[in-house]
Amino acid sequence: LSVTTDTGAKHQVRALLALAGGTPIAGDLRYGDNFSNRGGGRVDAPLPDGSVALHARSVYLPTVSLGGMEFLKDEPFVANLPSRWKHFFGISEQDIKGLR
Repeated sequence: LSVTTDTGAKHQVRALLALAGGTPIAGDLRYGDNFSNRGGGRVDAPLPDGSVALHARSVYLPTVSLGGMEFLKDEPFVANLPSRWKHFFGISEQDIKGLR
């Protein structure tokens, strides 16, 4: 699932997916458990490494001057997927090449 936000507020994304979407993020004990009584899904355990499956794949900063990173004004920085996701979900960087 790809989500675009103008604010970068990860908690908003986590809460909305759990509450409105009924599909909390894998490993998200905070929101996956709190909203399960309102018709949402339930998350019973974190990922094996204790993390939440939320990844900022692409970051674009058109209005920020970062000294030496001005390229972010015109093009996004795209981060590789965490390598452990291959083990957890069976997905790797090669599976999603070209997505931003």
